[in-house]
Amino acid sequence: RPSKEKYITGKFIERFLIPLSVKFDGYGNVYKKIGDNNILYSSHIDTVSESAGFQKTQVIGDYIHLSPKYKKDENVLGGDCTTGVFIMSEMIKAGIEGLYIFHLDEEIGGAGSQYILDNERELLAGIDIAIAFDRKGNNEIITHQFGRTASDDFADSLADQLHGYKPSPFGTFTDTQIYSEIIPECTNLSTGYENAHTSKETQSISTCFNLLDMMLTLNADKLAINRNPLKIDYPSKYWDTNIMSDREYDSLAGMIADNPETASRLLSDFGIGLDEFTEEVFEDTGILESNYKFI
Repeated sequence: RPSKEKYITGKFIERFLIPLSVKFDGYGNVYKKIGDNNILYSSHIDTVSESAGFQKTQVIGDYIHLSPKYKKDENVLGGDCTTGVFIMSEMIKAGIEGLYIFHLDEEIGGAGSQYILDNERELLAGIDIAIAFDRKGNNEIITHQFGRTASDDFADSLADQLHGYKPSPFGTFTDTQIYSEIIPECTNLSTGYENAHTSKETQSISTCFNLLDMMLTLNADKLAINRNPLKIDYPSKYWDTNIMSDREYDSLAGMIADNPETASRLLSDFGIGLDEFTEEVFEDTGILESNYKFI
């Protein structure tokens, strides 16, 4: 379901979301309100596939993969963010209170959520917490998406109920970042996918259902709301003090050289793994692949 691919996106919505009695905003984002609490649940419908339509998958142990013949460069599994769509759909079926928004076009800069912020902000009235299901891995509660979007106290209170999860300041971007200028606590939760935006993407089945089970019993009244959306507040007690230093940098390359693990994590978030990076190195330097050894 590539961004802007209206026909195939419409087919997906018709099959999986229309039966949930959802509504649409002026952009085409899909939403549903249950009850009257202060939580927004967020996912997005589009994926980074270059081509649209059906593809075959296979299950190996706990992981869903693309079937081998579908592992072409332009194909992705789509755990980012179909797992989030599934979790939210099951929460709706269970009657869990909240505002549910299935966004369009997150993968092209959050165009769907930006539309809501700019044109239909009233939909977000009364919302103090925005929880996205759009993070790789199996244990992160994101507090920073290019700047703080959730307080440490909120992340701690959520971690108290999501067993095995822990606060992390190392987020990148999802739709809840767009809302962070008006909603106090905006986070993103790991749903079990890895290697997003590539044909090597996988999805952990156990992580998905473990998170779903915990969300079905979440007590929203126990979540702390402390962040002021109007205040710029970057520091966190969860920053690794070894990551940043007092040194000033005049180039990105210098910063990367001193912080390789951070650079590696950021590249991975954008779907650039060892194979993709190696290919780029060969192309830029002309060094033969046979000169490289990997362990």
